[in-house]
Amino acid sequence: MNSGGEFCPYFQQAAEIIGRRWTGAVLRALLAGPLRFSQIERGVCKISARALAQRLRELETAGLVARRVDTGIPVRVTYRLTEKGKALGDVVARIERWAHDWLAPRGISPHVPTGEGGEGRLRTPRQVRHQHRPGRGDARRGTRAGPGGQRRVR
Repeated sequence: MNSGGEFCPYFQQAAEIIGRRWTGAVLRALLAGPLRFSQIERGVCKISARALAQRLRELETAGLVARRVDTGIPVRVTYRLTEKGKALGDVVARIERWAHDWLAPRGISPHVPTGEGGEGRLRTPRQVRHQHRPGRGDARRGTRAGPGGQRRVR
């Protein structure tokens, strides 16, 4: 590790690969294991199919993701992290920890619940900001919590 002020072209190259929009979220989704395109698309909030396809191609070119085509009926394409991609697991986890510590509002979970056993998928910053807080009411509907936590119309 270069602790001085010297320029490191390898660091810059790595930062450009993983610093592209949606790349971190795609890598995070694939850390769980091989996924089909639609599964990645559902797991990464707000990404368009075009942007996802572009990121997957870039990650494949960089050697971080491998694409596998199963030629059955129907044809299934799955994506998985290569060893090089899996080696970024600790980096992604540390970035996520930093984001929780420094970017997420206090007391608000940045994860969308998925039910039993699932941690959930990440919310976008806008979704986190607009997460319902008990007792605040909902100005759009003109409601607020009444006695016993029941909703009532103003």
